[in-house]
Amino acid sequence: MLTNLISFIHPDTGSNSSTECRWSYDCVQGYCLDGKCVIPEVSDYKILGPCNTTADCVSGYCVDNTCILPLKGTSGSSFGFKSGCEGWLECSGGLCTVVCNLVWLILISVSLYSGYSTRSYENKVIPVVLTILPFLIGLLSYPIVGVLEGFVQLFYIGYRNVYLGREVSGSDIEDTE
Repeated sequence: MLTNLISFIHPDTGSNSSTECRWSYDCVQGYCLDGKCVIPEVSDYKILGPCNTTADCVSGYCVDNTCILPLKGTSGSSFGFKSGCEGWLECSGGLCTVVCNLVWLILISVSLYSGYSTRSYENKVIPVVLTILPFLIGLLSYPIVGVLEGFVQLFYIGYRNVYLGREVSGSDIEDTE
């Protein structure tokens, strides 16, 4: 209760997860992210030594009077949704965040268009595989890798349609009367 009273009177002491900051050394605990001091939950970290504030830490940040350095996990090889920029870009806000959020939308669009553009192929498994493959690659590795795979598929489909004489338009469909 005393620490809550001290935090209320002097907001720069104690837990400062909502204290405004400009640099990480302005934070008592945690680091500065988007103008606020944050203390992220990390599962794997290295203890570097004692500290009173984050400014006392050579690397990492101060949590409970201990300098910790979060260790990079295996998030890139895990299955599931990740940040759109994971694996290729570190984002801190602004236009970069918009681009990161659009990567998944681009991945879904490219996947669907790959399947749609092969809808008239005789083998109906091809459109299904071409729809699922980039999305699955994005889930298993990084979303940007799935986007790149989707663009490779579209390039190949375009090459095959133009240079091998295969048309995807409605002219392939025979008129039945």
